[in-house]
Amino acid sequence: FVPHTEDMKIAMEFQQALRRASLDNGDLDAELLNNLRNPVQELLTIRDNDILLSIRLFLSTTNASERVYHEVRADITERYPDSKILSHSAIKKEIVTMTGVFPIVHDMCPGSCVAYT
Repeated sequence: FVPHTEDMKIAMEFQQALRRASLDNGDLDAELLNNLRNPVQELLTIRDNDILLSIRLFLSTTNASERVYHEVRADITERYPDSKILSHSAIKKEIVTMTGVFPIVHDMCPGSCVAYT
């Protein structure tokens, strides 16, 4: 790889952006900033077995598609109709509420779709 002028310019701009980066010059809303600056301090205790099962299912399917979560959830609730496993989106919201940990999503490829794994 032989860097070209444009490559070096992009690299320098990236370095400058990293040096200027702070919580105050981003696009995070006030609630997210508050969560980052004031994280949950108390020990988390989960007494609801359905929420606990939902979290375990969510964590065990993090490397799978959202569809897998929905299918496993459907299978469990078919076998155990009284089970109240949360939907994928509901458990994500519950985890944010309980922990203050939230995803920051930024589209790195607007207008195109190339994935690297």
